[in-house]
Amino acid sequence: MKKMEFIRKPLSPELSTVSDKHIHGVDKFYRMFAGLSSYLLSYENEIIELEIRFSKRWPKPVEETALQLANSWRRNDLLRKAKGYHVHLYKRIVNPGIARRTPNRENKDAMEEFCKAFVAALKASADDSRDEYLTSIRREFKN
Repeated sequence: MKKMEFIRKPLSPELSTVSDKHIHGVDKFYRMFAGLSSYLLSYENEIIELEIRFSKRWPKPVEETALQLANSWRRNDLLRKAKGYHVHLYKRIVNPGIARRTPNRENKDAMEEFCKAFVAALKASADDSRDEYLTSIRREFKN
């Protein structure tokens, strides 16, 4: 297993806002339903740099995944003028997000058990220390 760690540098306030908006508006659906997550690492010289992590649920090849996620970030006004992307791809050991149905509130035991399992699943999904680095892709957008 290849291990490669990219240290996430702090983003500027503008890019941090872009990142938060994207993660809470678009990326959350990828995380919950497709086992895929992305993080904005930088935006310099009109190049979007991303970290993408995907689980076995994600069916697409890495080239297609890199382009799809880079395009989803490029929809933001601040990143719209990007001429290219640089993406680092990791295979997730644990899914990067979870979706669960809550039990009936009247059943206290079931609700308590659900909360324990949900917190454990959240902690597991946040741990990316065992993820396997696959490759980095650098491309220009065609349009």
